Amino acid sequence: MAIATKRGCTVFASQLLLILLLFISPSLQQQRRDVPTVESKFDQMEEFAGGSYFMGVTHPEYEYKGEHPVRQEYVKPFAMDRYPVTNQQFSEFVYDTKFFRTDPELKGFSYVFFQHMKQTAKLMEKYKLLDEPWWLPIAGARWYQPYGPESSWKDGLANHPAVHIGAADADSYCKWKGKRLPTEFEWEYAARANNKSWIYPWGDHYRKMRMNTWQGLFPYENTGFDGHKGLAPVDAYPQQNHRDMYDMLGNTWEWTSTEYYGSDRPPGKVWLILKGGSFVDSIDEGINTIVRTSTKIGREIDFTAENIGFRCARTIIPKPEVKPQRVIRLEDTWEYKQSQKEKKARLEKLQKTQKVNVKQYRFEL
Repeated sequence: MAIATKRGCTVFASQLLLILLLFISPSLQQQRRDVPTVESKFDQMEEFAGGSYFMGVTHPEYEYKGEHPVRQEYVKPFAMDRYPVTNQQFSEFVYDTKFFRTDPELKGFSYVFFQHMKQTAKLMEKYKLLDEPWWLPIAGARWYQPYGPESSWKDGLANHPAVHIGAADADSYCKWKGKRLPTEFEWEYAARANNKSWIYPWGDHYRKMRMNTWQGLFPYENTGFDGHKGLAPVDAYPQQNHRDMYDMLGNTWEWTSTEYYGSDRPPGKVWLILKGGSFVDSIDEGINTIVRTSTKIGREIDFTAENIGFRCARTIIPKPEVKPQRVIRLEDTWEYKQSQKEKKARLEKLQKTQKVNVKQYRFEL
């Protein structure tokens, strides 16, 4: 009787396992399909030879941020992602690392622009930003739920920049890819494409439809003249300079590994520099931060929001210059030339001796 009961339990357990596998397998297969298996254009990097360039801007009112004055800097050879990291790319990292948890997942919230929050979103009142009330701390907002729990990156946002990313999250992804976060100096060098003191990556004059910024009465109306009223795909606009760099300005701020020492940093806090501006910034000083190659802000390393993303860089180690081997001919060596001189001297001496002997021989005849 006991054996029969045990056998019945075993059969029941086997059937239960089969049912679970039938339900779980499709979701696992779908999750695997969400992970790219081949390298896409978003994985491409642009290599820079490095060297001296001019960074910064001539506006004393921005000295407190460290943007003023224009000064000459130097960077070593490096490579940088042509595009910001996308949701699709970040999902591959999360899946491969057994579901990596980002800063918003650990904190439980992240900042969402008030026009984009879902109606059922839960507001974390104690984390409100008094100086930027348009950013709301939403419980459950994270990279795969950019607007809160009822949103998903799979709803047409695969090629949008991965946002709600802290500096440590970005650094972890870059290391997983065998890369690192760029420095502020590398970022600005890549944006300027080594051109002297350009305001924008393409030149000194603003061009329409080149970047995603706010246009209209902030924060209530964004006309969307640039084609987007919120985040845009990282390839929504043409390349921003002749070095095939995309989405450097506008859309999202991007983390760098350089520490921020602006006077607006609270004492005792570690802040890092972000570059590029975002969709809530503008081409002038009327709306939030002015967007240009020199623009930067500082944020605490675990600060996350709907307009903060990143891209990666990689150090290029120059290959040692291999000089062609010089072919040394025997007749060019000092030893050979010296031996030839000595041989010639012996020959001349021998010839003189032979001439004397001939003269003596004729006289005797």
